[in-house]
Formats: sequence, structure tokens, C-alpha cells
Amino acid sequence: MAEINEKRSPMKWFREARAEFKKVTWPTRQQTFRNTSIVLLVLVLAGAAIWGLDQILSFLFRLLLGV
Repeated sequence: MAEINEKRSPMKWFREARAEFKKVTWPTRQQTFRNTSIVLLVLVLAGAAIWGLDQILSFLFRLLLGV
């Protein structure tokens, strides 16, 4: 029974979590900046592509309906 309580102990969980965090290889500031820049660039490009496709399809739809 003591073994079950030990497994559910929040303190044990925090100790284990802290040990795992020490094993993590954190990115450098430069890597974080570069990765964030790439994500933002891809978001802008994807947004522009979706907007452009929407404009083209809207134009074709209006042309088809004669509006």
C-alpha cells in the first residue's frame, strides 16, 4: 500500500519532471528567432495564397452568375 501512495505523490512527480527538464536540449536564442521567423513567413504566405485563391474564385463565381 505504501508503494501505491508513493507513485501518486505529487512531490515525486515534480522531482521526476524536474529531472526530465534537465535532459531537454533547449534551443538557442538564434534558433528560436529563426524558427519563429520561418513560422511567421509561412503563415503570411499561406494567408496570401488563401486570399488570392478566394479572390480568383469570387471573380469566377461573379462572372458565372453575371453579377
